[in-house]
Amino acid sequence: MMPVTEVTWVRYLGNFLLLLPFTLHYHGLRGFLPGRFIAQLFRGLVLVLTTYLFFTAIQTVPIADAQIVFFINPLLVVVLAALMLREKLDFNRIVAVMVGFAGVFLVIRPGFKEFQIETLYALCAAVSFAVFLISTRILSQTESTLITLFFSALVGTFVLPFTMDSSWIFPSWNEFPFMVGVGLFMTIGHYFFFLALRHLDASLISPLTYFSIIGSTTVGYFGFGDVLSLNSLMGFVLIFTAGITVLVQERKKQRGKQLLN
Repeated sequence: MMPVTEVTWVRYLGNFLLLLPFTLHYHGLRGFLPGRFIAQLFRGLVLVLTTYLFFTAIQTVPIADAQIVFFINPLLVVVLAALMLREKLDFNRIVAVMVGFAGVFLVIRPGFKEFQIETLYALCAAVSFAVFLISTRILSQTESTLITLFFSALVGTFVLPFTMDSSWIFPSWNEFPFMVGVGLFMTIGHYFFFLALRHLDASLISPLTYFSIIGSTTVGYFGFGDVLSLNSLMGFVLIFTAGITVLVQERKKQRGKQLLN
């Protein structure tokens, strides 16, 4: 088993190498020193933290369970958007957030025999990712998509080696295709995610991540023999319901704005 830090670094290295030629071609050296440097650095570090925490969680927690806990992030975005972007936080959204946290409680089961402390890493990853979404939303209004993606990869590639120790394990040839795939698909997904945030509110987009539970459950079952427990399934239903409620409310708000314009 490869160390979490190493796996995280490989993900960023692949991301960096894929984006480097495009960034140099279109923007030259600007990609290494973007205009809003501090904001870009903060966003990059938050994404590194999110990736590290989630990879740490799935080392011992079933992938689907970690993903379900991570799904609380759309509701956290609602709270953070109210605090940082001054978006309206009405009674219905407060109830949705509370229902979502009830779902997380069912999955984590603190104080019970089945409780795994590692699930808290997934919860912390969700908090970190919510901060990342808000910062991405802010930067997407003024910054180049390519430069933002590249600088995040740059931050991860050069920061993570300082956190590594002597536990480095050279990957086998069989592991290389998976490592390349992680870098490739994360780059593609991150690119389209950034484009979406340029045009839509973070609280409208983030609930769409719920559809990834299909892939997570499939990979967990066929790859590791993980099966969703009843508590996890109930927790997912609560979190999903709360998130979709927020999504519907956001759609109504968007339509209201369009009618006024």
